[in-house]
Amino acid sequence: MSDEVQEIIRVLQLTTYDEDEWDADDVTVMKKSVNAIEQKMKPAFDWLADPAALVGSSGDKALSQILEDARKVAERCTDPADRDRILKTVGDIDSMKNALSELRVQGKGSSPQAMSLAREIQNKLKDLQNLTQAGTMKTERSGIRKPAPTVEGKVEQARQWLANPALDDRGLGEQATKLVVAEGRKVADSCTGPQRSELLRLCDETEILTNQLSDLIRRGQVAEDFIDITGPLKQLHDASLTPLGVPGREEKFDDRARNFESHASKLADTANMVATAGGCNNKHTVQEIFKTSNQVNDLTPQVITAARVLFANPNNQAAIEHFDQMKNRWAGNVERLRALVDEAVDTPALIKAEEEGILRDTDRVEEGIRGKDPPKIVANASNIARRAYRVLQVGEKEVENSEDPAYIDRVRDSANTLRDTITPMVQHAKNLSMNPGDSNAATNWRKANQALINGVAGVRDAVTVSRGEDMFPPPPPPDMSQLNIN
Repeated sequence: MSDEVQEIIRVLQLTTYDEDEWDADDVTVMKKSVNAIEQKMKPAFDWLADPAALVGSSGDKALSQILEDARKVAERCTDPADRDRILKTVGDIDSMKNALSELRVQGKGSSPQAMSLAREIQNKLKDLQNLTQAGTMKTERSGIRKPAPTVEGKVEQARQWLANPALDDRGLGEQATKLVVAEGRKVADSCTGPQRSELLRLCDETEILTNQLSDLIRRGQVAEDFIDITGPLKQLHDASLTPLGVPGREEKFDDRARNFESHASKLADTANMVATAGGCNNKHTVQEIFKTSNQVNDLTPQVITAARVLFANPNNQAAIEHFDQMKNRWAGNVERLRALVDEAVDTPALIKAEEEGILRDTDRVEEGIRGKDPPKIVANASNIARRAYRVLQVGEKEVENSEDPAYIDRVRDSANTLRDTITPMVQHAKNLSMNPGDSNAATNWRKANQALINGVAGVRDAVTVSRGEDMFPPPPPPDMSQLNIN
């Protein structure tokens, strides 16, 4: 597909040009802001170090501009945690700067309080510089950006997506590709003859291939995002019940709350992506996905608020009951959302995506064995088990929705075979994690894991033909030469 996109851009470059090529790109704005912060650090530090420096002088203005540039970086961070850390540091510096400026206006710039404030601001500025640099690097590595303002920029974003379709760029690469196609069609409308026909053909082919690729990616995202829907909620629950006085309890709770919020948002976003993709022909299912994902989004901050109340009062029975109520409501909606998403996607393709995920996790377990890394072995073996249970859930749903006895027996038998392989794989993984250098333990785990992989493949094969009519192709169309119009 890259060839088609490249040919479209070749034609577009003959007719379009934008001298502000990447000025609106988030990462570029962030890099410019980081560079501006670095350039203004010296005058800002000089102003802080001089007790007699005037408020409103160039050094004071440099410090204010640093804070403004840092806000620009924060606004564009893809990780909410980076954004929050930067904005908190900016707020702290701003408050201290105002206090210092007031002291200097009063002629107290040399007082111990003013000198202490100046030193603290200098330390905070160093932290802020590191935070903005780290946030910019993470955002750039994530590949998550908005469509570039120019055709050439959009093509570059499309290329990045095509080079690594597994990267979660929140649909940017697909969006950029479709915008290039749209631009190509606009240009084609102003062309004539063979050039118009060829450009339209390339646009059509690129659009078809883009839709096919994005459909495959959506199935993979469903497999990844819905593998463990309640894990972050359980972690938040545990953090909420941490006894008062335990060191680091606040940091742990904040981390768990951010993780839960991000997880909930990802579930809702993936579900909405499935609904808007157009692959589901059931209008009711699509509407229910939108409705349920909205309910999940609405309940998420309520769960976090209830968790904070419980965190402040871990022994309060009313707080415990309220959190449990909100937790159960959220979990119920997410369970329903997963069932709706499963209904909206192609079952064999979803199982295939889980199967591929199991193979990736298997490779990571092997890396843990080679590196004698027990946590890595346990984490990825647990993922394998979760994926296998996910396949069982999908298979059970197929059985519930089918009225074909032969199909039901076939899927049920394959699911039972898979179910019998999960516990042995987990047990052998535990044994292996206790002694990663034990070759016999590794061999036993590999055999058990291969049986599980075969079981997953068996379920996929069983559901591949999901309807009786699929096993019996329709009769051939009538011979048109035998039809007469009277």
